Amino acid sequence: MGYTNAKRYQLGLPVWRALGYTAETNLEGFRYVFKNDKTAVFVDARSPEEFKAGTVPGAINARKGFNYDHGTRVISFGRNAQEARGAAEEIAKTAYWNTSYFGGTFVELKSAGLW
Repeated sequence: MGYTNAKRYQLGLPVWRALGYTAETNLEGFRYVFKNDKTAVFVDARSPEEFKAGTVPGAINARKGFNYDHGTRVISFGRNAQEARGAAEEIAKTAYWNTSYFGGTFVELKSAGLW
């Protein structure tokens, strides 16, 4: 099948997250949260230099710690999905259970015209 390292959830997202896993957010999901959830936190997993050169409005850099309610919706993004996923997994390990990552690139986000 080709999915030897893939994991899937059958018991629902809350159980998946309780087991310490994170979820992927697509562009439409990112767009929805960006426009409608003013409490969400967007985490830029790119380097501090890339962050300073331009990021999603209101985003914080992953290299800086943050302290929010642990139920806060957190979406990480980066140069690619692997970088974003790595940041999301690290954040989820610190008990931020509502964490996901954007499965595309920062360039895709910027090109989508969200801001």
